[in-house]
Amino acid sequence: MSDAPLTPRSRKAAVVPEDDNDNTPRAAASRQGRGQPGGSSGQIPALQRRSKSLARRSVDSEGTILPELITPRPSWLSPARTNRSREIQEHLPESTSEKISLIDFLSVTPPPVPSIYEDGKLTHTKTISDDALKKIGESDELQRVVPALFMMESLIDAVYKEFDNLHIDPGVEFQRDWLNSLHSYTTAPLMPKEIRSEKDTEDLVLGVLFRPLLAACYAAKMGTLERLDGYPNITSCGGGGKGALIPDAMLWSLHDTLATTIEVKTQGVFVASTDSGDRSHTFNDLLADFPEMGTGYSVRFIWPQVKQRLSTSADKIIVQVWTQMVVHKMKFAALTNYTSVIFFVREGDTLYMSAEYTQDRIFIAIFAFLAYVLGYFQQPTSKPDLPEVVNWWKKYINPTVEEPGIDTTTLPQGYLNRLLARKQSDVFD
Repeated sequence: MSDAPLTPRSRKAAVVPEDDNDNTPRAAASRQGRGQPGGSSGQIPALQRRSKSLARRSVDSEGTILPELITPRPSWLSPARTNRSREIQEHLPESTSEKISLIDFLSVTPPPVPSIYEDGKLTHTKTISDDALKKIGESDELQRVVPALFMMESLIDAVYKEFDNLHIDPGVEFQRDWLNSLHSYTTAPLMPKEIRSEKDTEDLVLGVLFRPLLAACYAAKMGTLERLDGYPNITSCGGGGKGALIPDAMLWSLHDTLATTIEVKTQGVFVASTDSGDRSHTFNDLLADFPEMGTGYSVRFIWPQVKQRLSTSADKIIVQVWTQMVVHKMKFAALTNYTSVIFFVREGDTLYMSAEYTQDRIFIAIFAFLAYVLGYFQQPTSKPDLPEVVNWWKKYINPTVEEPGIDTTTLPQGYLNRLLARKQSDVFD
């Protein structure tokens, strides 16, 4: 394997290798398709149309990936998702394997999430308290949510440019032990086998995703696997004052400065809605709407006041993440349910949301995020690619909705429904 860094140009060329019999980890990982912003989620068609860097993968007429046409990866990269008690060793590189790059390690697909103990459970998320609302001054109220679907891609490209020179040699015992100790198929069996609370999901998120990737991130920064101690710490935030929202986890740098908040939800919260009627968007519905937005087009957000209550899980999640960022003076945040992760950037009254990164790219996306918030990238150009904000709804519609949360008339479907209603009114008048 060449030690030369894999640049974005050469990475793009490697997406569909000429030699389908090449079973090296890099070639096999390339066949999996790294260029897709959100992994294999439902918003593939819109994303594929917008970026030349997207992976060329076989899809049907509706844009669904055809898994049988994707070349299988080595077992240690993409373990069989069947019996969780199978021998761990068969999912790990052999001691005689060729050297493995950091990019290969970040291409691992994590084990599937355990099932929730009972269908329909763990679907609700708490709303913001009045005490927490009082901590948010008028100048800190969220006014706009902007889908920034490609904001993480520049950071992921930077990982290829700056950190692909770190290699792990499974033939060297301490390097093999280092790799095995961080591999998700050695960390996951220690985690809960059934999700009975949000804390179980948090254990998976920190134990399988964030903490191993933090160790890998520090090794990449140091350029060696020799030193494992002293890397930054992920911990739960203690206190914060009366009424403050406490994140599920926070990342502290070696200089004891706060780098990011991390909020964890169960899978059920992403697909549930506590509302009825027209404002019934779940968080997954919101994610599905975002790819239909024009680049930089914002969604209006009405900040709740004391005694007002949010009606949907999507609104509650956004307010919770935003409030944590404001209270703890954070510019960056991550939200995850273990099977996917979304990143946030706060600027003024605006919250930028990344694409949803799912299982096939979750490791490299989290790694890129951690490297950025910890200041590990060397190039000043390695930063989130934030679009210029367009408040399109101020020009085309006259928002009259005052219910707190996302103004759904400023979502694509809401706007189309508004136009349709106007046309029907014109016809009957």
